[in-house]
Amino acid sequence: GSHRRSRPVNTLNPNPPPCPHLTSPTVAFTADRHATCECSLDGAPCSVCSSPLEIAGPLSEAVHTFAVHGIDAGNGTFGDDATYSWTVDLTPPGAPTVSGPVTTNNPEPTWTWVSGGGGNGIYRVKLDDPDLSTGTTQVTGTTFTPSTALSAGSHILYVQESDAAGNYSNSGSFSIN
Repeated sequence: GSHRRSRPVNTLNPNPPPCPHLTSPTVAFTADRHATCECSLDGAPCSVCSSPLEIAGPLSEAVHTFAVHGIDAGNGTFGDDATYSWTVDLTPPGAPTVSGPVTTNNPEPTWTWVSGGGGNGIYRVKLDDPDLSTGTTQVTGTTFTPSTALSAGSHILYVQESDAAGNYSNSGSFSIN
């Protein structure tokens, strides 16, 4: 009978995929137990690697491609590379320009804003507190009216826009008296 060589099986597991903010991601992969793996980042020459592999960074803002393939004991490469591409994006969108009535007797005034550019139209807003890391309201429109009456006095609405990578802009804000 004939003897058939088994081919190293490559499985690349970027699950969860690298976060767009992660400039030194870790990738996991498997190959046939008798195979050695070679890896390459962004088309660089291949080198022997093992899983899990922390990709040395920091990686630049760009699309990056990681490739891995198995090599059998006779140094034969089989099959196609298993590849994974992702984008490192650290640039936030521009800050929204927020406006509203300067003074009003309306206890539920409406603020409006325009995008600063580069965002995805998803905003987080917060009244009277510039820390938007917690306690915000997410909106997809470009207006905000409080759901309950505000106390008398000055109130500031802070607005940030996100982008597809999850970066948030600096805050735009506007005070209504």
